[in-house]
Amino acid sequence: MNKQLFGLVFLAAALACGKPAEDPSNENNADSGTGSVDNTDTTPTATATATTPKPPATVEDNTPKVPYDKESVDISLNRATRQVKDNCGAVKDDQGKVNGPWGKTTVTVKLGHNGHSTGATLKAPFDGTGVGRCINNAFNNLIYPPFAGADTTVDWDVEVSH
Repeated sequence: MNKQLFGLVFLAAALACGKPAEDPSNENNADSGTGSVDNTDTTPTATATATTPKPPATVEDNTPKVPYDKESVDISLNRATRQVKDNCGAVKDDQGKVNGPWGKTTVTVKLGHNGHSTGATLKAPFDGTGVGRCINNAFNNLIYPPFAGADTTVDWDVEVSH
């Protein structure tokens, strides 16, 4: 076996065992032909074992998978919620009176896959009122990153205060 091939084999064996590789052409490690022999044992030990890294432990996520970037959509929904809280409680009717309704409700927002919401619906007593129109306006024009797949709906809780 020539010296270069022996060196490569030795290097591979040393790396597999985790020992630092020594240069076989080094005069201290190889037989230089002068009659002195280095008796240092450089053979790999049988106790060294190669370990394969374990994959990271996965935490089972029980939340439903959504086709959109949930964090970005939540930011847009929270922004609309602040608009509702800041503005919709003071909406006046046709006679110029502030008469509500106030309280908590759920808005169903249709998220278009193109990155724009395409509508919002409310249940009574908010549906059809000035406050309801204000809520719809806040949720009708949301912008978020586009996503693959079909349009989807999200239910979102809001509170209208006086």
